[in-house]
Amino acid sequence: MIVTAGADQDGAYASGIVPALTETGGTCMLTASNGSTELNATRQGEGATGSTNCGLLRIDVGPGDWELTLSYISATAEGRSAPEVVSVP
Repeated sequence: MIVTAGADQDGAYASGIVPALTETGGTCMLTASNGSTELNATRQGEGATGSTNCGLLRIDVGPGDWELTLSYISATAEGRSAPEVVSVP
């Protein structure tokens, strides 16, 4: 689940959590899509009370509208957020 998403002159970013799953070691991946261009950033999820925290992920993208999706995969779980569109100036 994306908690915050946005864009600035440096690109697009999002932070998120995996609710009702507490584990460390899975992979959080932010995907930014614009037409046929798809870029990714990854980081390890960190277990927190009642959830797994993906923290902030940032992707250096050019100007335009980008669709952001946050996904999580581990040995025991996987999931994907609903997409959010951000506009990079």
